[in-house]
Amino acid sequence: MGGAPSEQRPSTAGKPVRCAILISGSGSGMEAMIHHQQSNPGCGHETVLVIADRPDAKGLERASSLGIESRCIPLPSDHEDPTNRRVAHEKIVHEHLLAANVDLVLLSGYMRLLTPYLVGPQVFVGVNRRPIYSTSTPLFFRHSLVLTHTAMRLLQV
Repeated sequence: MGGAPSEQRPSTAGKPVRCAILISGSGSGMEAMIHHQQSNPGCGHETVLVIADRPDAKGLERASSLGIESRCIPLPSDHEDPTNRRVAHEKIVHEHLLAANVDLVLLSGYMRLLTPYLVGPQVFVGVNRRPIYSTSTPLFFRHSLVLTHTAMRLLQV
């Protein structure tokens, strides 16, 4: 994956940024991104992998029907501690991201709490397109808007 900032590369039409999208449900945002990429092949980014943690996530079917590799990676059931379970899950997700040579991870309504294992220097950037709308977290909301704006600018959409 992209890795540390020195390893980040610009996107080009000839060598687009390889995106993975993590979803939890219907995948409507993911589908819009893929439609944009497929109708604008020179946009500089392409989705190569969609991952959900729930087998009933309709977005997996949507991604497959659009020709994108999709995988359900459920949380392992062999860990009692929730943090250990999340880290074990993220290690499996990370293996799939590395195997797909992903540069950019997008969270499209992905509703899992992420640990530093997955949200760290090895991930180029992650954005959840559904910021939390809570009056108790206005700074988080503004921060997520800035991240969304920055990622969309990087992706040129």
